[in-house]
Parts: sequence; C-alpha cells; structure tokens
Amino acid sequence: LVSDNALVAVRDAERDWELMSADQPIVIESTVVCGPEYRAEFAPSGNPETMLTLVGPSQVRWIPGQQVINLEIGYGNGIVNLVDPGDGVRLLIGDIEIVAKTESSGAVLAYAVTHYREMGADPMVPENHGLRIELSSVMGDFSISGFKDPVELGSGSLFTYDSARSDSDQGEVTRPTRLAPWIDPEIDTGTLESEAASDLLELVRSDQADSLLLSLRVALGFRRDEVVALAGKTMLALGDASAYFGIDGLFSKPKQRLYWSAHLDAVRAMMDRSVQDAAAVRTAISGQDAVMDDADGDTLFRLLRGYSQDQLETGGDAELVADLESGSVSVRVLAIEHLRDISGTTLFFKPEEEVVSSREKVIDRWKVRLRKESIRYAKVE
Repeated sequence: LVSDNALVAVRDAERDWELMSADQPIVIESTVVCGPEYRAEFAPSGNPETMLTLVGPSQVRWIPGQQVINLEIGYGNGIVNLVDPGDGVRLLIGDIEIVAKTESSGAVLAYAVTHYREMGADPMVPENHGLRIELSSVMGDFSISGFKDPVELGSGSLFTYDSARSDSDQGEVTRPTRLAPWIDPEIDTGTLESEAASDLLELVRSDQADSLLLSLRVALGFRRDEVVALAGKTMLALGDASAYFGIDGLFSKPKQRLYWSAHLDAVRAMMDRSVQDAAAVRTAISGQDAVMDDADGDTLFRLLRGYSQDQLETGGDAELVADLESGSVSVRVLAIEHLRDISGTTLFFKPEEEVVSSREKVIDRWKVRLRKESIRYAKVE
C-alpha cells in the first residue's frame, strides 16, 4: 500500500478485517477493501510506476497469475497504470476471466464493476442479480480477451458488458464524450461525508483495536454526524449492516436525517451484490438471531427490497403509506425515503416526529395521493 491517507481494510481466511498501514506489503490471496470516499494506491509489482488505484467503496482479492496485476474483483472501481508494452492485467469477476494487454507505453485502464437488481425484485433469488462491467481506456490501446470475441479498446474508448443483455456474452465498445468523473482524483465527490474521511481514518488509527469493525463501531458514537455516516457506510463495504438497525441504528437516529437517503442507497447496494450479502442484511435486521426476529424485520426488508411500478399498482402504494403510520422510526424512515424515490417529494413528512397528530396531518396528504393513484414512478419517455 502506497497511500497513507486512505482507509483500507485487509483480511485473509484466518483473520478479521484489519486496518492496512502505509507500506504494508501485499499478500497473495488476501482481500482488501477501500472504504467509501477514499482512493488507495498500491504498487503490486514492486515497480512504483505500475500502480493499482482503488476508488472506494471497492473490494479486490490479490491472486497469483502471469500478468503484471492479477485481481479477483468483488465490486467497485479501480484504475490500473501499466508501464511497458506487453504489460497486462488479469481480472476475475464471478465466472468471467478478463485479460487486458497493451502494446502502449504508460497505458492506463479503468474498470467499474457494478452489481444491480431491479427495484422490487427479491434479492434472495440469484437470478435477480445482474452484473455490469465497464472498462475504460484512459490512455493507450488495449486488447481484451474473455468474451465471445476479442475486443480492441482504443484510447478514450469504453467497453461495457451487461449480463441482462441478450448479447451479454460479448458487450459493446463506444466512445463517450468524457470519462467517468470518478476516474479524475481532482473531481469532488460532492457528498456530505467526503469531508469526514480524514477524521474517520484518524479515529480508527487511534483506537488501535485488533478488529477494524470494532473501531468503526466506536466511531459510530462520534459527535460529528458526517463521521458517523461514513463509519456506517464503511461497515457496509466490509459486509456488515449492523450499524443501521435496532433502537440505536442509523435509520433510527434523527441526527442522521440528512444522510438517510444516501444510507438507503448504500444498504441496497450491499444487498444487490449477492444473495449472501442480502442475507447478511436480513440477519442484521433481526439482530443476529432469526428465531428471535423483531416484529418489524419483514417490513424493513420489504422496504429495502423496494417496489416496482407493477407492485405499486397492485397494492404496494397502500403498503408504503400504511408504513408511514408505523410505531417504528426506522420503518417510517425507509417508507418516506422510498416514497421520495418514487414521487420526488416527502410532502414534508418527518419520520422522526414524536407527536403522532403532527405526522398524521402529512399522512393524510399521502392518502389523497393514494386515492388518486398518483404514487407512481415518472414514466420514461
């Protein structure tokens, strides 16, 4: 690891997540996660000019291989800097093995691996999970193998593979007008949590716990809301959603109100990665014990799953409005945030409001929309 200002977690089969320190060597078969809002640079070949930059949240596992850089990618974005003609990178993504080689000097390849699921689709069904892979030639030309036909990727071109497409065994090459903004380190992410990155890193370093997850749980009690929000999202990147649920969960804390929408997106992103990750979220909701499930567990998971347009038209809209009347703050939070996604407004509903009569006044406005059958996603032209 070259970077000294990035929160990077590392673990192998025998240990829990630990904070990776600057200059710590890379161990083959170990897994690393770059936290949200961080950029982490690695020099895996020993040559400081051959570089892998992870743009968080991102997860990779170092694997043996014949290329200059060999990775198994779990999710997220990264940038590979190659030095000499003939250099290559090997990427394992699920059951897809990609080799990208260049005959250019100083070639740069960016990748983005995204797992997705249609809103409303059950995340516990493997077939409902999709995979999108994007390879961008930032500089130099690349020859790519691993798909039905070889792909030639010229400088400035973008290759896109989507498992949902009918020609998903091949993908397509386009030439976008500009590169994805995350590739440029000078572009501000624009998130509220971005300014908290250095403070969270300082907190976990000073905690010196054996487990990084324990340090992040301590950070959840920090006085600054943006640091707390980033700690929760970092735990999600490590596959742990426990910070979000229960009486003290982030979905129940009024001080996290500004971040609830982003939290919902982040938890759904974890669920979309795999059936196993979705199951981990469900376990976090029930407090690690499926037998002693909390009364709102199924409702919370249904809200995280979301509603499709068809589901809204067949009673889902009524379920969402009914959830606004729940006695659980977290249920009300997820319901109103999903209604915001659908309608573009909350009608100024405050899920943290303790006075029931105050909440009911706004709920009546939602019931008017329900009767008009207007709780629907906007139609795409």
